[in-house]
Amino acid sequence: MKAVFFVKRHEGAHDHEEVKFFSDVAATDLWIRVKFADGEVLEGQAQNDMRLLVDPGIWLRPFDSTGNNVLVYVPKCSVAEFHVMGVAIHRS
Repeated sequence: MKAVFFVKRHEGAHDHEEVKFFSDVAATDLWIRVKFADGEVLEGQAQNDMRLLVDPGIWLRPFDSTGNNVLVYVPKCSVAEFHVMGVAIHRS
């Protein structure tokens, strides 16, 4: 299994151009990018906590609210590359 996609519509939108990042990410989140063995790349938010390291998979919330994916569960065994692209912080 590559990933489980929780979607808005089963048809999807093949011509949709994904928005990669928004500035309103909570301070508890990481901006991550995962690449699968088939070359597909997903980006989104994941909680910045110990579960990211110890759980067998990653819960990824896509940034693009206009896209079809609402939530994606990515088993770590299906990930070829994993990158933390950024960390949101609050400034006082």
